Amino acid sequence: MSKKYWDYFILAVIVLLAAAVRLYHFSDWLYFAMDQARDAMLIREAYDNGISNLPLLGPRAAGTFLRLGPIFYYFQFLSAKIFNSTDPAVLAYPDVFFSILSIPLFYFFLRIYFQKTSSLLGTAIFSASFIAIQYARFAWNPNAIPFWILLTFFALLKFSQSKREKEKYAWLSAMAVGWGVASQLHFLVFVALPILIIISLAWNRNFKKMGWKGAGLVILILLIFYMPVILSDLKTGGDNAKQFIFALKNKPQTEYSISQKFFQNFINHGNYYTLYPTSYISRTGKISMLAGLVLIFATLLKIFWGLKEEKDEEKKSFLRVVYVWFFGFFFLLIPFAFQVRPRFFFPVFFLPFVFFAFWFDWALKWKKKKHLGKALAAIVFLGVFFLNSEAIRTWYTSLAKEKDPEPWMGRMLVIQQFQNVTATQLENLAGYLRERSADEEKIFDLHGNMTYRVPVQYFLEADPPVDYGLITKSDTDPSKLYFAMTSDKDGYDAVPADIRSKFNLVAAHSFSYRLKLFEMELKAIQPEFKKEKKTESSEDEQKTPRPRRTERLKWEEIL
Repeated sequence: MSKKYWDYFILAVIVLLAAAVRLYHFSDWLYFAMDQARDAMLIREAYDNGISNLPLLGPRAAGTFLRLGPIFYYFQFLSAKIFNSTDPAVLAYPDVFFSILSIPLFYFFLRIYFQKTSSLLGTAIFSASFIAIQYARFAWNPNAIPFWILLTFFALLKFSQSKREKEKYAWLSAMAVGWGVASQLHFLVFVALPILIIISLAWNRNFKKMGWKGAGLVILILLIFYMPVILSDLKTGGDNAKQFIFALKNKPQTEYSISQKFFQNFINHGNYYTLYPTSYISRTGKISMLAGLVLIFATLLKIFWGLKEEKDEEKKSFLRVVYVWFFGFFFLLIPFAFQVRPRFFFPVFFLPFVFFAFWFDWALKWKKKKHLGKALAAIVFLGVFFLNSEAIRTWYTSLAKEKDPEPWMGRMLVIQQFQNVTATQLENLAGYLRERSADEEKIFDLHGNMTYRVPVQYFLEADPPVDYGLITKSDTDPSKLYFAMTSDKDGYDAVPADIRSKFNLVAAHSFSYRLKLFEMELKAIQPEFKKEKKTESSEDEQKTPRPRRTERLKWEEIL
């Protein structure tokens, strides 16, 4: 192997190891909850009945009736067609594929500015990120945001460096593709990305280089990616555009002052810039917040001086893009500071690792005491790598042994997989219901929290579908079977009182240490169900009525 390409060999090893960790027991331990099952039902309908049954719009932006673009569904449908299956694991393949693909892309992004060793160290700690690995292992529309955002900014920088016409248009096309996909995966990305791209182009003085032809090419690609959304709004009289305007006005919280939101935004950034690279978050949030803020302020100061001292224009372009990337999303997140969830930081997922690369590079470039600099970089790298490895081992052990995670020294682990219930366990429960129904030749009715119930329904409605229903107020048939699902922690008491009053508990079945199925039978005398009280709409909703919601259209309704 040529010494010139030693870094590619190490990169290949990093990618292979990262892929192995991400794919380990991928199907068996797959996270498959309500959102995943709802999307899977949609894809299965299109898979069974034809591509024209795919929708023109994608998932809803949380807390609104605004719908994102449909590209997430189209990736899932493509995976189902390639693998000839609508198994939940198959529908999650695009997310794990983009997670793996982001590793070499991140290395090449870092190489625009950093030396090979620093770039490999930054890439390695990203590849081992406990948070990144978790979100690679199930299907969800925000999961691929980091890859497509990274592709957008990488292509933007390569365009800035391009010399030949063909090369220039190739990178502009890649940027537009990244933009077209990323903006369909989350509301904040849709709003922010065009602003950040325009600022980056302006700061790097690239508008003239782009020209009218380049701008036309970008607009054409975006129109192609957004054609389903445009067709939907033409058909519905601009329904989704109205929902977008409503969401823009009403999604940010108004009960907090701007200064409170600004301060909370600092807290959020400190914690997430520690959590993503290290898997560590302190119980009070203070230590991890301070560590993250030190990393942020120190790195931004270093970039500021770099912009003053750096002579290489291509490296300066890198620093400008990082600045725009950070500050753009920092200010955008202020209105949502008290609503933040991990997915809100997906657009800047790579930045903490970029910031680490700056300090690896600084330590490795010490002219005096070179060995001390290398030792310092090695200690930081190994410490971060150990924290993530220990978190991954703890999580996988808990899944394998079906028990609560027991992290090292009792530290906190932010595990997104809801109560560690897996697709396999839910499928086994559905299989049990299927068998009972067939053996006793009875229809059954089911009740349960939608987080569990909708995935079970997905398995029950697989070919061949089972004849079942949901427990309702009108259930009076003693010949049916009746079941209720809850978590082990919540137990039978989680079943609503008006349902419990109508049934006797017959038996309890466990399908994991977390998942319970309660078998019930109707009482002889049926009490009436209590009527649910209508909740009054909030003052804000009364002041700003939500636009009328139009049902999502399918391609067959257009064609």
